[in-house]
Formats: sequence, structure tokens, C-alpha cells
Amino acid sequence: MVISRLKARIIWQKISLRLLKEVVQTTRQKSGNGSVYGIPKDLWVGETVGHILWTCPFAVDVWTECMMSIQKCTSYDDSFVNIWLMLSKRMEEDGMQLVAVIARLIWLRRNKVIFSGEFQSPFVLYRMAQEQVVQFQRAGTSRCVQRVPQQTHDVQRWKKPPFGAVKFNWDAAVDKEGQKMGIGIIPRDHNGDIVAALVVMRMFITDPTTAEALAAWKLADLCVRMELDNVILEGDSMEVVQALRKEECTWGYYGTLINDAKLLLQCVQEWSVCHVMPKANEASHRLAKINLTLGEERLCTEDFPLYVRNTVLDDVFSD
Repeated sequence: MVISRLKARIIWQKISLRLLKEVVQTTRQKSGNGSVYGIPKDLWVGETVGHILWTCPFAVDVWTECMMSIQKCTSYDDSFVNIWLMLSKRMEEDGMQLVAVIARLIWLRRNKVIFSGEFQSPFVLYRMAQEQVVQFQRAGTSRCVQRVPQQTHDVQRWKKPPFGAVKFNWDAAVDKEGQKMGIGIIPRDHNGDIVAALVVMRMFITDPTTAEALAAWKLADLCVRMELDNVILEGDSMEVVQALRKEECTWGYYGTLINDAKLLLQCVQEWSVCHVMPKANEASHRLAKINLTLGEERLCTEDFPLYVRNTVLDDVFSD
């Protein structure tokens, strides 16, 4: 059941990302008379904050996921200040906290689409907003923080996760001469069976730590998309593992990736991260390395590559 829902979300995400890119490109493809696809310049409405956060169709998709009280609030004002005042007159404080978080996440999602081509579905964004509001309210009352169990020793070989948990192994490989990097992510269940396999390739990233941080972010995004409640994360980059464990923000050159990964993981009910030796991370390492040659981004939920299956079988039998 998880796999079928995952496939549906992936298809929706690709369609939405394509449509959003076309909207962005449309604003740049102007003809000599100042029109945009036949629309006269004087009728073209510029992109305002109110449009981005409220009336844009891609923002409306997010607001329709919200409570009925928000869905019933209709306004076509270009000023988000006026929209905010309208909402504050109709909603309680808890509802306005949710509105503030959703608006911020919509703005951040727009930036990710423009600068990195990443798109989050309305469901995922709304779920993130709900979790952040809960965390904010807890912090204001009891100073309670999310408890993340930590592994205190390096794992020498791969171990099956406990029943009900899914273990994610991730790794990144860098080709400095080719100016590119590959990512391999393999989640497995308590039987050691592969749940999925994700490969990603990015150009012009040759720093190993940045590559590992990007892989951790892709892993966190996959956890949320699969709607899992109990996950164990394993990687062989000590620096990235320690950054994920910290409750404080990471301010290094790869800090944004780590902070976004931890933000996504707030949507997961229970998660932990530990450092493993390369021998315990061999399957994801092979996946990342071979994708340097394949050069694609692909999520497999069946028909896994033979080299991945063989490595996973070796892990299972050695456990």
C-alpha cells in the first residue's frame, strides 16, 4: 500500500513541478510589443507577495489542505498585510500560527523551485506546517524538544532494523574531474527486503561533505513522501551525522541542507541517525558510484538493479 501511494505522489509531484516551471518561464518569454503569450502588457499583473502566498494556484493548492475556516476566507487583495488582517479577524490564535508557518513554507518552496528545481507537494508542506506549530507550542509551554535516540558507536556491518521500522542507508560519490556527484539511498524493512532505491546525480558539486549533506536532505524528503512513522538513518559521513544529531542550526557552508533535512524529519514520528563504517554502507555506496556513469534521478520501487540486490543479499545473510 505504501508503494502505490508513493508512486501516485511522485507522478503528481512531477506534473506540478513541470507546470510551475512553465509559469515561471512564461513571465520571461515576452514578445516585442510587451505582451506575454498574447496578453497585453497593461493587463499583465506583476507578481506580488499577496499573489505568491495567497492567490497563486500553487499556493491555493496548499491552503485547500487546511482547516475549513481558512478555506472559507476569500480575498483577492494584492497586499498580504490586508489578507493577514482579514484572517486575524476571523480566526483564533492557533489558526493564525498555522497560517504564518504555511505562508513561510510557501515562500521557501517558491525559492527552491526557482533556484534548485525542487518541489514539495501541498500535503507534505501542510504536514510540515502542522508539525512546526506543534513544536512551537510545546517549546512555549514545557521547553520540550524532540527526542532523537543516538548511536554512540560505529556500526561495523549492516543490521536489520526492529519490527515496524525502516532503515535508510545513504551515501554520496564524487567525481572531481567530471564535476559531478552521485547519490544512492536504500530503505529496507525488518526482513532486510528493499522497500525502494533512489539514485540522484548533480553537476558541479565536488565537495564530499556537501554531497553527503545533499544526500541526507534527499533521504529526509523520501522519508516524508513515503509517510513513514519509524525510521533509522545510517551514513558513513561522521560530520553530517553529527550535524543531523544537533538540535541547534548548522551554520556551515552546507548548513542549509542539514537544517532543511531536520525540518523535514520533524514530520516523522520517531527517527534516529547513526554513523556506520563503509562496510555497513556498501549497497548505497555502490548505488551512488554507478550513478556517476548513469547520470539520472530515478526512484525504483520494484525491478531493482542486479548489483543492488546482490549487495543487499550479502548484507542480509551476514546479519
